[in-house]
Amino acid sequence: MKYQFENDPPPRLIPKRKCACGCGNNFQPRRRDQIYINKQHADDYHNRKKQLVKKVDDEILRRNDRILEKLFHSGTLNPGFTQAYLELFFLQLKIKGFDHEINVVEENENGENCYYTYNHYYQIYKLPNSEIEMVRIFKR
Repeated sequence: MKYQFENDPPPRLIPKRKCACGCGNNFQPRRRDQIYINKQHADDYHNRKKQLVKKVDDEILRRNDRILEKLFHSGTLNPGFTQAYLELFFLQLKIKGFDHEINVVEENENGENCYYTYNHYYQIYKLPNSEIEMVRIFKR
């Protein structure tokens, strides 16, 4: 432990900084890596950030669902074993603005992935001996 003697320089203070939560308050940090005034400010910031991400994901899911709804009702449905489905090129979905990154994935009994939106789900597969991706759209 270091002791402060009369002729030693005073310990260097960490300069004041603005709280990173966006509240606009300045504070004197106690540690070099302290970026929030306290835990409450850090929690508020992270909760707002989570809500924003959730809201954006929700908007993307709703948009994807609207795209699937329009395509499902405008196309010719194929009769399936259990229910009717629409089959089309995956590129057609991408052209309409479909974002495949945000969805809920569930594997069915055949080992195929089903991607869910609010009112529809779809399966992506490749044509045999080809790299062309197709998609089957089902109504929930």
